[in-house]
Amino acid sequence: MRPQKFHLIGDSQRAAATAAISAAKAGQVVTICDRNRTTEQNALLHKWFGQIATQKGDETMLDVKGYCNLTYGRPIKVRDDPEWNSVFGYLFDHLNHEKKLKAIRVLDVPFTRNMNVSQLSEYMDAMSRDYRQEGFVLAQPEERN
Repeated sequence: MRPQKFHLIGDSQRAAATAAISAAKAGQVVTICDRNRTTEQNALLHKWFGQIATQKGDETMLDVKGYCNLTYGRPIKVRDDPEWNSVFGYLFDHLNHEKKLKAIRVLDVPFTRNMNVSQLSEYMDAMSRDYRQEGFVLAQPEERN
């Protein structure tokens, strides 16, 4: 059976989730988790990728994104998602750092897509701290433009 996901936005989604749980066979697993990252987090993260690329001048936004995903995202994924880590490791661990970055960029490997709010906050806090210490200017969360 293919896993089902329900985002509890309103009563109809809650009813569908309840019906799926009622119909589930004994032994099946139900997981309830925090919502994924917020739209605001996502927008700010991608803004930072662009700002860093612009300030560096010799890397694209996608280069920065790949580096940050490997540097800040992978440790979180390794810790919190053993299945993801085993697949990533199998496919990428034999590559050198430069080839990992290229493969991550070209294949658009999902690091943050399924992170919840706290995981992405952890990623962004570490990224912000490191880049600001190096002198990069990054937008604050409340800056929307």
